[in-house]
Amino acid sequence: MAVTKERRQELVRAIDALDEEANQQLDANRGRGLTPRFHELRDQQAVVEDVLLDELPMLAMSRCPFCGFVAQQAFDPYGIDGLWWRGPRAIREAEAPPRCPHYFCFTGALALARPIEVLPFDVEPGPEVPFVVPSILEHPGMRVVISSTPVGRHTGFPIFYYGDPIIPETSGLNDWGHHLWTSYDDGKPGGSAGRLLLDNECDYDLAPWVARGKVQYILPGDDTLTLRSGVDGCPYLDLPGRRVLNRISNGVVYPLDAP
Repeated sequence: MAVTKERRQELVRAIDALDEEANQQLDANRGRGLTPRFHELRDQQAVVEDVLLDELPMLAMSRCPFCGFVAQQAFDPYGIDGLWWRGPRAIREAEAPPRCPHYFCFTGALALARPIEVLPFDVEPGPEVPFVVPSILEHPGMRVVISSTPVGRHTGFPIFYYGDPIIPETSGLNDWGHHLWTSYDDGKPGGSAGRLLLDNECDYDLAPWVARGKVQYILPGDDTLTLRSGVDGCPYLDLPGRRVLNRISNGVVYPLDAP
């Protein structure tokens, strides 16, 4: 059974408390080696992290525009304070979820509700509005599917790339909110690699891509994940928000001068 919001909050608080005490042990004994208590705390933390990871809901996030396969993802929809969002320290599922042979990569955007949470780690949730990367999408056969999902008080926009054919000579984008791209070969997980995305690679003017049929979308709240096309009625065009790759640190959204 997927974790409830209350259960998830309890587990996150337990993880943070164990992490804080372990760091205090580390600081207090710096230069004198790691204490048995430090190892005990880290072991306890790992156990609770595994419990939370196992209980994260598998959300149906996207649908392949070529074969109709529904892509599911173990995901934390309750907020950005959980393990899923902790940047380089993010903890994802031990086994990558199944994908169809057309899947290439997935990224995302996050429309932020203010005030922003003050967290003891950085979060890199992407821009506040959906976007595409033309250097990938302009290849023949490549498509994007955009959907939406709540993330606590915020609104997330999963962005999945598919191809028929895919472009194996090109690196995919890092998994949404993570520092690694999980590659797939014919629907089976392969290796992992880091791929730094730059602001000047992102295109936020989605209407031309939608009009060309390169971008399809799923309406917010549509549990059937019906793929839709066409500019008229597309809910992901011209949304308000920062059009820059955001980083949240200590409750502040960087870069500070972003529009």
